[in-house]
Amino acid sequence: MNSHRTNNDSSMRNHQYGLSLIELMIGMAIGIILVGGSFYVYASTRAAFDTNESYALMQENARYAFTLLEPDIQLAGLWGNHSNPDAIVGRAADRDAGDVLFAGDCAANWTVDFNQYLGGTNDVASPLSCFPDGRYLLGTDVLISRRAATTPVRDADLAVGQVYLRSSEFPLSEVFIAAGADPTTSIPTGLPQRAENFPVIARMYYISKYTVASGDDSDGIPSLRRVELQTSGGAPDIIDSEVIPGVANMQVQFGIDSNGDEAVDAYVHADNPLLRNDNVKAVRIWLLMRAQNPELGYEDDLVYRMGGRNISVPDAFNDHRHLAVSRTIFLRNR
Repeated sequence: MNSHRTNNDSSMRNHQYGLSLIELMIGMAIGIILVGGSFYVYASTRAAFDTNESYALMQENARYAFTLLEPDIQLAGLWGNHSNPDAIVGRAADRDAGDVLFAGDCAANWTVDFNQYLGGTNDVASPLSCFPDGRYLLGTDVLISRRAATTPVRDADLAVGQVYLRSSEFPLSEVFIAAGADPTTSIPTGLPQRAENFPVIARMYYISKYTVASGDDSDGIPSLRRVELQTSGGAPDIIDSEVIPGVANMQVQFGIDSNGDEAVDAYVHADNPLLRNDNVKAVRIWLLMRAQNPELGYEDDLVYRMGGRNISVPDAFNDHRHLAVSRTIFLRNR
């Protein structure tokens, strides 16, 4: 009995075989398909994640740019306690060419050209001396805004070198620069006692070919930059700084009221002869955002319609994703 069981067990062991070559190959093929599918799903998910992150960053950068542009447009032409540029003593219209407010201004009395509180150029570089040479990206617009700050500064808190507007509700205002050991001695006299000091804000926005300020455009990342009135060494100065990288184009149109009904009748460019500051009711801005990094296998061959122009992506950067955004901003005091 036991001998029979032993022989039977030995016979069973002798007839147990491993996988055949065909079975092994089929198993490997199935494994490769499963692994390949897993990698494909991972790669697709990762690509979708990177794309969403890229668009999210472009949208975030665009929102930040608009948060800076919006108040300079909404409040353009606000001169403290009134909005009448003709009531300002010391503005550019009151000065001779040689009677400049301060040395180093973008042009003779550019800062105090209050009668032109909104303006710019259309697809050409600004001719101003403070405009950086070689940095401007050809085919983009330039936006200029002038206004006073919304919050007045007490006489005792005047900052040396700051350009101020002494403004009253009369309306009457006068430009002055806080200077000397006691800046209060710079305050114009003869204005109503209730007059207040408002810092003057003069800014110019443009698109740069690159993000670094060293003059090296090898990074190829365009940026939105701002030239503005500031102070340096206790004197007024014009400073150029970066606002946000990844802005490939900016187009600007001005909404004008041509018949006096307080409604926008047409949107025109800065070089349109119909454009006057007293008929501007709104400004429409388009920004073309560019992703920071190229994307393997992606090609952006779209044509973006911005400000009446067709904007194509340069071949050197068509492996970057782009996003066109726009916003219409209405002036508050017009």
